[in-house]
Order: sequence, then C-alpha cells, then structure tokens
Amino acid sequence: MLQSVELFLIYLISCIHNGTDASSHQTSKFSAYEIIIPKLINERQKRDIGQEKWRDQITYSVYLEGKVYILKLERNKNLLAKDFVQYVYDKEGKMQASQPKIRTHCYYHGVVEGIIDSKVLLSMCSGVRGIILVGERSFGIEPLENSFIFEHLIYRLEDMQTEPFVCGVPHHKQSTNNDGHSSYGSLVQHLRKKRAVLPRTRFVELVLVVDNDKYNLHNRNETLIQEQMVELVHIVNGMYSSLNVRVILTGLVLWKDKDQIVINGTAGEVLSAFVRWRERVLIPEKQHDSGHLILGKAQFSGILGLAFVSTVCSTRLGGGINVFANSNVPIAATILAHELGHNMGLSHDDPRTCDCPTSRCIMFSSITNSRNFSDCSQNDFVRFIERGGGLCLQNEPNLEDQYSLPSCGNNIVDEGEECDCGKPQKCSNPCCNAATCTLTSGSQCAHGKCCENCRFRVAGTLCRGAVNVCDLPEYCNGSSQFCQPDVFIQNGYPCANGMTYCFDGLCQTYDAQCKVLFGSTSERAPDVCFEHANRQGDRFGNCGFQNRQFKKCTLSNAGCGKIQCIKVTERPFGVDTSTSNVNGIDCVNADFHVGTDVTDPSYVNTGTGCNEGKACINFECVNASNLGFDCDIKGKCNNHGICNSNKNCHCEDGWAPPNCDTRGFGGSIDSGPTRIDTSLRDGLLIFFLLVVPILIFIGLIIFFNRNAIKQCWRKRKAPHTTTQTRTQSENNLSNHGNQRNNQVISTANSNIYADITLHRQYASNENPVPYIAYAPNYQNPVPPPRPTVTPQSNEPPRPAGSLWKLYRHKLLVYIEHLIQAIHGNGCLSVSGIENDSTWECFIQSLKQQHIISGETQLGVQQYTVFNMYLRPLVIILDDNFYYQSMRYEVFQIARRNSLGFLQLFLECPLELCLQRNHERSCPVNDETVVLMSTKIQLPDPVRNIWEKNSLILKSTENVLEIDSQKVFELLDVSLENPEKPFEENIEQKAIDRAICAASVLHQADQTIRRLVSQSMKTAKDKKLSTCNMKLLSEELNKLKTVLLEDLRHVTFQDNSKKLCADVNAVVEEVAYKFDQKKEEILMNFLKF
Repeated sequence: MLQSVELFLIYLISCIHNGTDASSHQTSKFSAYEIIIPKLINERQKRDIGQEKWRDQITYSVYLEGKVYILKLERNKNLLAKDFVQYVYDKEGKMQASQPKIRTHCYYHGVVEGIIDSKVLLSMCSGVRGIILVGERSFGIEPLENSFIFEHLIYRLEDMQTEPFVCGVPHHKQSTNNDGHSSYGSLVQHLRKKRAVLPRTRFVELVLVVDNDKYNLHNRNETLIQEQMVELVHIVNGMYSSLNVRVILTGLVLWKDKDQIVINGTAGEVLSAFVRWRERVLIPEKQHDSGHLILGKAQFSGILGLAFVSTVCSTRLGGGINVFANSNVPIAATILAHELGHNMGLSHDDPRTCDCPTSRCIMFSSITNSRNFSDCSQNDFVRFIERGGGLCLQNEPNLEDQYSLPSCGNNIVDEGEECDCGKPQKCSNPCCNAATCTLTSGSQCAHGKCCENCRFRVAGTLCRGAVNVCDLPEYCNGSSQFCQPDVFIQNGYPCANGMTYCFDGLCQTYDAQCKVLFGSTSERAPDVCFEHANRQGDRFGNCGFQNRQFKKCTLSNAGCGKIQCIKVTERPFGVDTSTSNVNGIDCVNADFHVGTDVTDPSYVNTGTGCNEGKACINFECVNASNLGFDCDIKGKCNNHGICNSNKNCHCEDGWAPPNCDTRGFGGSIDSGPTRIDTSLRDGLLIFFLLVVPILIFIGLIIFFNRNAIKQCWRKRKAPHTTTQTRTQSENNLSNHGNQRNNQVISTANSNIYADITLHRQYASNENPVPYIAYAPNYQNPVPPPRPTVTPQSNEPPRPAGSLWKLYRHKLLVYIEHLIQAIHGNGCLSVSGIENDSTWECFIQSLKQQHIISGETQLGVQQYTVFNMYLRPLVIILDDNFYYQSMRYEVFQIARRNSLGFLQLFLECPLELCLQRNHERSCPVNDETVVLMSTKIQLPDPVRNIWEKNSLILKSTENVLEIDSQKVFELLDVSLENPEKPFEENIEQKAIDRAICAASVLHQADQTIRRLVSQSMKTAKDKKLSTCNMKLLSEELNKLKTVLLEDLRHVTFQDNSKKLCADVNAVVEEVAYKFDQKKEEILMNFLKF
C-alpha cells in the first residue's frame, strides 16, 4: 500500500540558504520578499510538475508571513478561442497566419481555503507563478532563478519597486459650475442599487499585438512570449470575473522583425497609429472586440497605458496600448485590465468617492497592485451596457481545452458534452443530465436564446431584435440553440432622413449623443455653441490633440469636436461639465477625465452628419464616402435590400436572400429565416379538422354495424363451419391450460398510472390481455421513524427494520404465491397469516379485479384463480421503487418463475413533485420530498443487465400523457423473452461477493469519515485544545478501524448474501454503532 505524503511540507528559507544564491537581479526589484517551497498536497504519488496530464483540481500549501495557507485550485480550460490564430510578418512584409499549439493546460484559478475574500490566479507551466489575494493583501509568486529544489519568491505586490504607473490622465479640478449635479443623484442611486454583476455573462474577444522591443526583450523566444501573453490574459480574466465578464484570447500578433507603426512619439500618437493599423490591417484578418498593443519599452514619461473609452466594439477605436517592459506579469495584468476597462466604459475611480475592497482598485489612475473593481466601476459597466454599449460582448466564442479531457460539472460545455449545468446537486436545468453532461431524454438543447423547454425554437423565431434603425434583427434557424451572430447595416449608410449615417450599428446623431450624456430631454446645441467652444482649444472644446496640446477646431470642423448640448437635466457623475452662455443660449459640454492623450465619449461620434453629404471622421467634417459604404444596392441587392456589416444583402420583406431577386420573406444569409414556416402546421390543421372527422364518421358507421359486417364476412369465408370444429378449438385451448404461460411483472415509479393506460388501451380489443394492477395504499408514503429493538446481548439498542420495507416484502411474498397458484392447480392458499392487513388488502384488490374467487372456510383461507391465466397475464406493481435493490427483488421473482420483466420509470421534476404533494389531502413535508428525490436511482441497463427492459417516462401536468406505443412495444418484448431461472455459479458468486464486500466497505468508510469530520468540527467549536484535538482524532480513527475490520470479516463470509441484498441497511447499522461509541468518546474529551 502506498504511503501518503504528509499534508504539509514547507520550508521557509532565508535569502541566502543551502548554498543557493538567489539571483540578485531578480530580487533587487523587491524591497521585501520571502523564499519558500510551495507543496502539492493530497497526492499519493509524486509526479513531475511539468508533466502533460494535469488534474482539473489540485491543492497547494504555501507559507505567507508566518502562516500556512491552503490554495484550492481549479484548471482554467478556456483561455484561448477555438479559432485562435497567431500572425507574423514574412520577409516580404505580408502577415501570415498560423495556429500554434500553445500550452493552456497549466493555468489555474481558485481561492484560499477558509478565507471568503480571497482569489488565486496561478500558472503552473514552469513553476508556480501568479498572484494570491488574501483580504486586502496582494501577493506575487514566481520561481526563483537558478534554484534546483523548487524554490520560489513570494512578495507583496506593493513591495515591488516599479516606476509609477500613470494612465495619461492628469487630475483636473472639478468644474466650478455645479449646476445639475444634484439632479443626477437619482441615476446614481439607481446604479448603486443594481446588482454588482450583470446576470448575463459577457465575452471579450481580445487580440494582443507584441511589438519588436518586447519580442527582443526575451531574446526572441517565441514560446516564452506566447506563455507570457496567455498568463497575462489568465490573470486579467480572473480580475473581470467580478463583473461577470470573461476575457478570451482569440489572436496574437508578433512584430518579430520590425514594428508596423511608428513607436517613437507621444502615447497618444502611438495609440492613434495603432488603432489605424488595427482597423486597416488586423480587423479584415481577424474579427475581435478589442485589440491591445504590448510595448517592451517605457518611453512615455511614466505613462504605461492608454485606451479609448467605451469603444470595445468599435472597429475604429476599440483598442489600447500597454507597457510591459519587464517579466512581471501581475503588474502588466493590472495595466491591461485598467486599459481594457476604459474600452468597456469604465472611468477612473479618482477623484470620485468609490467603495473598494482595498484602499485602491483597478481603475485608480495610478498603479495600485489591486485586483478588484470598485462599485464605481461596476456602476460604469452597468450603465455602459444599459445604454446600448458592448453589443459585441453578447457573442459567445467557441472555446476549446487543448490538453485535457472534458470535465463534466464545470458549467462549461466542453468538447464531447451536449450540455453542462454544473454539479448534480446544484443543477436546476431539466434539459441536462448533470451526471453525464448529456441532454435528457427527448431534449434537443439545454440553453441558448433559441432553446425553449428543451427544444429548438421554431425557425424564424426572433431572438435578437433590432435596437435602432441601423441595427438588423436575427432569428433562430430551427437547428441550433444559439442566435445568429449579431450584424448591422454597413457603416456609412444614410439614416435619419439622410441627415446622418450609420456607424457600428447606431444612427449617429447629435441629439442621440446628447441624450446619452445629459439625459432624455437634452438635444444638440445650435452651431454657435460649437463654434464658440471648439475653437477655444481647451479641454471643454477642441478637435483632438496635437503635440500633447489641445487642438483648436477650424470653423468648418467645429461640429466634429466636443459635443455641445442644450436642455440638460442630468450630468454624468464624476465628470466635469462646463456651461457657457452664448447669445442667450446655455451651451453645455463635458470632460471625462481621460487626459490629453485619450479620446473621451464627449467627442462627436464618428459617422455623425456634420453637413450635407459629410460626416465627422477623426475630428474633421469630410465626405461621408470615407466611412467605407460600398454597397451596390441596385446591382447586388436588386433595389430590394441593403448590405449588412458582412457586406451581404439584407432583403426587404417579400424578397429572399442572398440577392433579393426572388420572392421570399426577407432577411439575409446571416440573419436566419425571418418567418416561421407554417406549412406543416397548416397541413396538420387541414388533416385534423377535415380528414380526421371524416375518418371518425366512417369508423363510427363501421363500429355500430360491426356485427352485421362480421357475420357477412364469416359467411363468405367459412360457410360450412360445424360445431365439431368449434369444440375442437375449445379442447385445444383447454389443453394449453396446463402449460406455463408467459407472464410479465412490471415495476414502476409511484403514480405512473400504467394500469389506467393499459385499461384504456385494451378496453377496445376483442381479446384483451388480462392484467393485475396493484398499487399499495400506504397510509404514510414516507417510512415512519424507525423503532428500536433491544438485542439479546448488552449492546445498545439498534434500529429495527422499516415498516414500509416490511410491508413491501410481504406484498412480494403474496404475489409469488399468486404466480405459483396460476402455474399450479389454480388454488391460492396461505397459512399463518390470520388478521394480516397486508394480505387482506391484497386479496380485496384481486377480488375487485375479478382475478380470484373464494372465501375463508373452517378457518382456512382458500381462493381459486379464474381461468384467465390461459392467456398472457400482466401483473403491474405501481409503487415507489426508487432504489435499484427494491426493483431487483421483483426481478428475482420473475427470474425464479420464468416470467418476463420490465420497468416503467416515471421521471418527475422536483418542482412538479412538490406541487402534486401540496395537492394531496395529507401532504408530507417538503423536506421529505426533497430528500427522497436525492435518493432516486434511475434504471441503468448498461451497468445492470437485468434492467435491460426499462423505459423512463417524462411526467407532465397530465399524468396520463405517456407514450403508450413505447410501453406496449416493451411489453411485447418482455412477453416474448421471459427471464431464465438462475443457475448458481460458484465462481461468479465469489466474484459478486467480493464486489459487494468492497462496495459495503467503501460506503461504510465514507459514512464514518463524515461522522469523524462532524465530531472534529464540534470539538473545535467547543474550543478543544490543539493537543486534545489530535488525541480525539486518533481515538475516533481507531474506532473506525475496528468497526471496518469487523465488517470486512463479515462481508467475506459465505452467509453474506443477505448483507449484500441491502447495502444501505448494513452501512446504516455500522454508522449507528460508530455514532453510539463516538458520543461517549467525545463527551470524555469535552469534560476537560
């Protein structure tokens, strides 16, 4: 037997230790640090940390500041999109795509055991590297260079000596004009009352671009760069979990030989050059939501990151730049998370008053080493989404786990899974089998906008409506649970009566932008306001930046600088506003504190119509053709449609894609069918409303004249039939009476109403199959409290058998007597059962169904079975056989008597069970119903061959709505294939006994372990000393060993057949013995 490693094995090592010199260049960047050896625990076999087969869940122990912490980790399987692509430039300057195998199997996230406010984000690819958050403390961990004994540096992130991080955001004094701030309070309160996390998960498809400096910084090691970028996204993704946002790396671009833009310049110039390159080169190659440039050199006077605000879905401005001039991934992750936050509508926390779990949060303007978002950031994101931002974040990318088998129960639909609703005890999705991550019987889907009641929604069902005139609707296609990808009208298409243009799915108007910024009553200010403000060249009026200075607008471009509004009733919280009175008009504008290098939301949006035939682009009023609209409406769409963002025709109603040249229902090849196909429905209506009534009418005529028709047919077919022939037939039937008939025992879940269904189905047959339908009438459907029985010895009282179980056992005995009577002389007689209520109920049920006749004579109960057993007979047991062992007892009866056997199992959702229970005249406690639902064992034909003839039926509001066709098909199979009597196999019996013994021991061991844990928790709550806690643990484990050894001896005896027949009862009895003695041991310790 392998010996388990010790639970904790950690060495705290000084900075100079065991002759191993810590790399001075590595430790010099920390003002304080420790060197530790993290330990993988709960492993029975030592293994190499670098091996390829990684467990989904692991546990590590680390030593932090004099205390041991346990890290509970789970593998992050979905860092890369399934269509992840890496791009490099060849010698000819062309961008080439590839799909390298990047290691993603060694990234883990989790928590610190026992600490609620904790988070762990680690990479195990080459040692342990990442961050550990414990309350307000943030730690970094990384492998110690040149160490051969798995040593690691661990340090507080604030102890890392780094250059100050600035987001290019100089602090400005609040506007002296405070008008309107109080009126905005209602919106602030509304945001603060909202949930911190939006209920729907958003997905950011991110592309990282690595510049030439960063590539050379790591000696052009492409693998190292790849791993750093994946680790970077891994940490950022963990940070965004509090916003219910997942960050997925969909692409990586390496500028290996030279930069593709001019890097030398101000941060704003580099950002502008990067987003232009992204729009021109990267977007056509790889669609994504946001692109960020990773720079390997700090060159912007302390500015380490810049990004455009609220532009995450913009093809023009959806990007940012980030300085990553060293190897410290946690610090770089803070910068990337901050700048990506700007893309997603998040403003700086300062100078606002924000609630943060630590002193500073991610969106603070300078570096904080925090891994948390403040309530201000949460409110910013909610507001951004509610006002129509981030539409592209609704698209869920295809994910893959490249290096592991799928893990059922992780709430992620891995490859090979049909669904995943989490662990069985937490899954509430009726469409998904949580134990196997497969769809439940009859289900087509389990989630998605195009999934309803476990079925695909009908093709043509609207799943994403158009939110404005520049957006386009999407429809379900009838064969997928997901809505079609979001598309909109191609940029540059005129809208608002030709006064402005569509851009990024929105009709860009001055009025709409004013309403977003300043409330629903706000609207565009007159031209005089634009000319007055934007020609000033200050932060409230300008046309962008030039040489880090605000650029004054020319007269012709004044309408494309800062937005100017009137009728303002609300002012954005934490944003400076300015009001200027020009010719008696109060002109209001804003500054979002994004600095001189960053474009903020108060600039006029791209695509806004600034003059006839012109639109705002890059702070200039230029010809609208520069927006890129190139759709040939006449030639391509035949004047019956418009091009969408994929440059495909979206046809008007009445015309069909792809070219709108034939009749149809509109839409495009991207939108899905726009109408529900009703041809099948119409055909069925005609059939049932016209054809079926005619058939029924004909059928009624035949039914009422059936005797005349039958007589006429018999005369034509056999005009000379004699009495002698009929008598011979009757004799033949009588001769068959002594043969064993093919009978079926059917077991079912409670309330399946199979007897009603059989009666309804067979009532119209001329030669029905007789059946016995018996549903035990329990006064209490739940076993009553178990009484105790005093044993012969001095042992403590032990529980007696369940009265419910005893009732069922008697019933099965009586049924077997009935079967033997049918196979024998037809006489049913059982002695020694006087005044037995179970027997009386059974006999009364048989009499009511005309199965037997007779009565008690001279003190002896004798009954005669009617001669219906000359034909096949079905015995139906309608009861709650929720354990397989219960059903196996019935199967044994069928096997002993060579009968057919089948199971009809009713699967009923817990909610429906509770509803039906409430409708009972004497309902049981809901807790009892919930407890029983957890114990139900479904038929498992794969594991148990005797359950091969099983059918699981779905329960509905109408309990009679079951698939009777399937029932009778299974019934026919059972009638034709009776079970064979058991032939004892000594060798197989020994194998079965060994398997049973192992199962009993395992379940008993697990049950006692839980009792030990409960006892230790009780002792801890009672403030038992550490020394006594250890002694108590030893005593309880000794007791466990003794009881399990006794059980092991019993299970391998020849008389263990009864023990294996009811494993649960055996385990319960062992647990009872342990519990009795455990209480005595615990009380002795608690006396001290």
